[in-house]
Amino acid sequence: MTQDLEMKDAQPLSDPVPSVASSILQSNKTIPKLVDHWRGFFLLYLNYMVWIILSFWGEEFVSDLKEIASLIETGAYGKEVRRIVRAVRLTILHRRKLTAPVVAAFLGFALGQSSEAHSKLSSYLPKEGECDMDVDMATSEVHVPAASKHAVPELEIYCYLLVLIFLIDEKKYSEAKACSSSAIARLKNMNRRTVDVLASRLYFYYSYSYELTNSLAEIRGNLLTLHRMATLRRDELGQETLLNLLLRNYLHYNLYDQAEKLRSKAPHFEAHSNQQAIFLPYEDTIINFLPVLPLLVLPGKDQNHSVGVHRCQGKPPASCSEGTNCSSRIQNPV
Repeated sequence: MTQDLEMKDAQPLSDPVPSVASSILQSNKTIPKLVDHWRGFFLLYLNYMVWIILSFWGEEFVSDLKEIASLIETGAYGKEVRRIVRAVRLTILHRRKLTAPVVAAFLGFALGQSSEAHSKLSSYLPKEGECDMDVDMATSEVHVPAASKHAVPELEIYCYLLVLIFLIDEKKYSEAKACSSSAIARLKNMNRRTVDVLASRLYFYYSYSYELTNSLAEIRGNLLTLHRMATLRRDELGQETLLNLLLRNYLHYNLYDQAEKLRSKAPHFEAHSNQQAIFLPYEDTIINFLPVLPLLVLPGKDQNHSVGVHRCQGKPPASCSEGTNCSSRIQNPV
């Protein structure tokens, strides 16, 4: 009996630490739930704010595009090319704001919902189901104005250019190729001096869309046809742009003989655009890496035109050996 009492007295007192630890563990289990709850609430609030901002931004940019359309319309009626040049510059400045709903809203304003050009250009834009981000859905509620009665050909060509820029920025190169081909086919039927500025940009993006898909050889004949057409129409800006695109096409496949023949026989104009600055690196590349003559002499040309005349050693340098693309050393002026 006394032994049992002694054993009971010898038993240690219960430690309160495990109960405290268990309560802490239970509270730790509820903390992640609270964090997940507040994280979801924060993401919902963030998406809502992005939706509000981009909705306002989309409608504001549609109004900017309307102002650009009014510039093009005024320049077309008054035959003021400078206004169309300004419209192109504003478009390139704001090209990062382009989204599918914004472009669709502008097409409805500029071309009208029932026009053939509107249906054709709308087919190149991604559908609403293809938008994989909430940002795209945020701008999907941009108000589409009523169909306008704009019948200016310059505005239609501008819509082609706008859709083409958007498709290239979105890396939809197959749709960009189809859109650029349709734009060039439509452009061949227009002979207006106020279209020349828009046409020169379309020529560039037409070639650039095929270059991105590594199919520049497919449009070489078409570029030559366009250059001949621009020559007959006395479109100097178009001739300069197409000459640079043809030289880039030849240099892309290391066709130096054909590039030199084209360069030596093509007409040259005064430097009234940046195309002359783009032409000079191509000319210097052709002269430096042409492996035909030991000494290149340009007969009938003055010293200002004979840029970069150097001696060749009978074969191209190692950096331009057969099978390599020497046009890659010239940056693409997007």
